[in-house]
Formats: sequence, structure tokens, C-alpha cells
Amino acid sequence: HTMAAIADGKDPAPAEGGIKWVPLWRASAAACKHKWGGEVKVTQPKQDKPGFPFPMAVHRAIPRTEAAKQWEIWELKVKLVLCGKPSQGGQAEGAVEEVLKVEVATDGVLPDEVSEAMGAAVLKEWARKRRKFAKHQAKKAALETQGGDAGPTFDFCLTEVLEWCELNYVEILSVLPVFVNRFIMEEATGGNSWHFCILEPTVQKKVELTEEEKESQRQGEILARIKELERQQKAELEADKLGEQRRREAEEDGPKARQLSRKEQDEMAAAKRGQGNRTAKTGARATKSNKAEMRAEEEKGKKKK
Repeated sequence: HTMAAIADGKDPAPAEGGIKWVPLWRASAAACKHKWGGEVKVTQPKQDKPGFPFPMAVHRAIPRTEAAKQWEIWELKVKLVLCGKPSQGGQAEGAVEEVLKVEVATDGVLPDEVSEAMGAAVLKEWARKRRKFAKHQAKKAALETQGGDAGPTFDFCLTEVLEWCELNYVEILSVLPVFVNRFIMEEATGGNSWHFCILEPTVQKKVELTEEEKESQRQGEILARIKELERQQKAELEADKLGEQRRREAEEDGPKARQLSRKEQDEMAAAKRGQGNRTAKTGARATKSNKAEMRAEEEKGKKKK
């Protein structure tokens, strides 16, 4: 981001509109310190350092939120910086825009692209909150009657932007999705769940082969194809052999008896029922012709007597 020239070593005088930049920044920084205590650190150079009191900074180490519990990141470190004295011309917001900077880090090592993208996202939201405050104050001033004071027309909104960072913890971490790596981890309860971390994306580089390597690769592909064809031919021969063996076995066993249909089985059972049951003691069932022969034999026996 483009930065304005650093101040010449003295507390800046009030800018246009009576805004005292340094006291206003210090008041906003003190509000952050009061709200979050040990999570916040306020810094500025010593008086004997060139450029004093700039750069002035507010650091907040935001602990991992409940929404980000599956991220392998324990702190989001946000640093809001006022790099120098805003220029005297133009509106307050336009004057201060060029001297603000955001740096974002975590408790681990971040790729430069990710850190810059996170900083840009926070800086954009920071500007939006300042514009919203100025718009609100302008509306309030327009409604004031009898010359009442509507209050300040500008605020650094340090507390508001750091609150936004906490609420949007996951969104800031995943600002560049290509750098987000996910993996399965076993939980203390025994189940598994997805976890996330930030890593450099893996890029597969295309390797240029030499002519000799290309020829070797082609020969390897040809050999692999030949082996596959041999395997298929062998499988076909084995299948033919098995089929021939089964045909010979079928011929040796002779034709198989035809299985009767259900209708034929029922008819055969009905025919057997009609013939009655035979036993060794009673002999064959008597018919009409058998009875006539038996009577004839009996008559013959009587005549002989």
C-alpha cells in the first residue's frame, strides 16, 4: 500500500476540521486495551527515535474461536498501524486512508501470499467501518437543531475492526482457498473429523523428457501392451480347454434323462393312484376276466368229483 511521508518528529498539529490524529488514535487504542486486556499491545517508537510518534500500532492476538476449533491454528495476530501524519488537504477519511496499514500473522508460518491477502481483507473492512461511522455522524449532524454538537466526524474504529476479525476468524483464514489443506484427524471422543491448516499448494511441474527417455518410454508401453495381449490369449486358450473337457465328459456320461414337467408328474401320480396299492400278501388286484377264469376252474373241479 502507498504510505505518506513520516512525520518530522513532533506531535502533529490539528488537521483541517480540528482533528487531532495522535490523541484520537491513542484514545481508540486505549479502548482496545481496556476491552481485551492482555490480548492487546499498544506500541510506538521512543521519543528519541526518528519519526516519533509514528508508526503507532495496536496489536491483538485473537485466540482461536469456537467456529475455528477444527483449524490447526491457535492465534490470529492482527496489527493495525498508523504509519504517519495524514495530509492536511481533503476530507478526513481520504487523508488518513493512505497512512493506514494492516499486518496479519498466526502462531505458525504463513505463505507471503496468504498473509498479504488477509491484511488486504482486514484493511478493506477497516475502511468500510470508518466510512460507515462518518456517514452516521453526518446524518446525526443534519438532524441536530439549535446548533447542537453532533460529536466527532471521524474515528479510527480500532475496536470495531478487531471485533470483526474475531467474528470472521474462519473467513480470514480461508481467504485464499487454494492454500487451505484439509485432513482427517481422530478426535478425543474416538470419532474422526476434518481438520484444516494453511500450506503451500502442491504444484506438479511438467518434466521435459530427452529423446532417449521418450524412446525408452515408448518401448516400455509397447512391451506392456504385448504382455497384456499374451495374457488375454492365454486366458482364451484355457477357457477353450475347459469347454472341450466338459463336452467330452458329457458325451461319456450319455444323454441326460429328460426332466418331466409338472403336468406330466401330476398325470403319472394320478395314474398310480388309479391302480391301487399292491402288497406281497394280497397279490395282484382281481379283475373281471380273472374272476371268470376262477369260476370256470371251480366248475371243472366239481365235475371231476
